[in-house]
Amino acid sequence: MVRFDCPSCGKSISVEDDAAGGKRECPACGETVQVPQRAAEESKAESSSADAPVPAEIVPDAPSPAIPVSQSTGKGGAGIVLIVIAVVAVVVLLGVVGLFLVGSFIGQMQTGAYVDLAKTQMGIFESQLGAYRLHVGSLPNTNQGLVALRYPPSDLPNPQKWRGPYCAKDIPADPWDNPYQYEMISPGQYRIWSWGADGIDGTDDDLIVTNVPLE
Repeated sequence: MVRFDCPSCGKSISVEDDAAGGKRECPACGETVQVPQRAAEESKAESSSADAPVPAEIVPDAPSPAIPVSQSTGKGGAGIVLIVIAVVAVVVLLGVVGLFLVGSFIGQMQTGAYVDLAKTQMGIFESQLGAYRLHVGSLPNTNQGLVALRYPPSDLPNPQKWRGPYCAKDIPADPWDNPYQYEMISPGQYRIWSWGADGIDGTDDDLIVTNVPLE
């Protein structure tokens, strides 16, 4: 738009840009007035200035805040490593102790099971010796041993009295793979025993079954 004052009445007149340098009728007084060229040029300059893009203001980037470096980082890392090593050592130690305890527990259970098995087998021998004595009239002597329950002794006074075998299989070994021991203490008394876990006769872990009355 071109703006200028009417020379006749002094009112402000606004016309289109393309009317610059031409004539227009003043809307206030009705006089025909000349639209000044200079005003048009200024208007165009103002219009161009208004239409021109305003350059964006360049704002410098704010400096990044410095990240404080802890002087204790190295010490902290070393501390974590020591903690991890300590935890691993404790876990390994607990594992070793656990294995030892489990092994000991299993060993005790196995020993207990073996003891029960040996006592059961010697109880079976007692029953078989009772049948032998009932038929033969006496117990096997020490030399004849428990084998007399399976095979008739060659030195029996009356072999026909032997009605065995009194055991279905050969005399088994004890749970520790040692032979069961037998002794005829008197014509009516006997002792059966196992050497136990240590395999040594006369030690505390021997297992003994006897029909000798306790004193």
